[in-house]
Amino acid sequence: MEKKKSLLKLILISFLLTACAFGGRSPDPHYYLMGYNLEPALQQDNPLVLGLGPITIADYLTRPQIVTRSSGNEVSYNDLHRWASGLRENIMDVLVSDLSHQLGSHLVIPYPWPKNSRIIYQVILDIQRLDGTLNEQAILHVRWHLINRQTKQLEFTEPVTLIQPLTGQGYNSLVDAERFLLEQLSIRIANKLSDLRS
Repeated sequence: MEKKKSLLKLILISFLLTACAFGGRSPDPHYYLMGYNLEPALQQDNPLVLGLGPITIADYLTRPQIVTRSSGNEVSYNDLHRWASGLRENIMDVLVSDLSHQLGSHLVIPYPWPKNSRIIYQVILDIQRLDGTLNEQAILHVRWHLINRQTKQLEFTEPVTLIQPLTGQGYNSLVDAERFLLEQLSIRIANKLSDLRS
């Protein structure tokens, strides 16, 4: 009996020493945000009124942790690396900023927009994949639709898969690559809109 008590005391002391050595708490998480261009866009004489959204994202992307892939079908969530805001909202902010600059229009209006907005075109996005493999690459797979709000016609639809190699290691590099992929997507959208208006 005494041996059992001594053993329990030893285990308790070891546990307390370990807790003290590590400060008694887990490491603080890191938070990430895809940045967007804060400079005002150069305005065209006849700016396009574009409605952006709705934007939907795959269910597996709605968690606060940044998603990585360790193999083709296996996804991982790391509690120490999280988005600083909702990913869908961050994507919306980024695309509004990028399209405003690429189209020369301050009238890129995120969904839901006011009823009196005179939207000419609407872009709807369904983001089915936005993740990557650490130290390797990031992948964006999205299906987007372009609707003429005046004629109520679907002008264009396209599934897109974009891949960007990572330029560094860790989560910062992954977030940078995902940000770059969104910029490439916005360029495709802006180019299509320019073709329709020319």
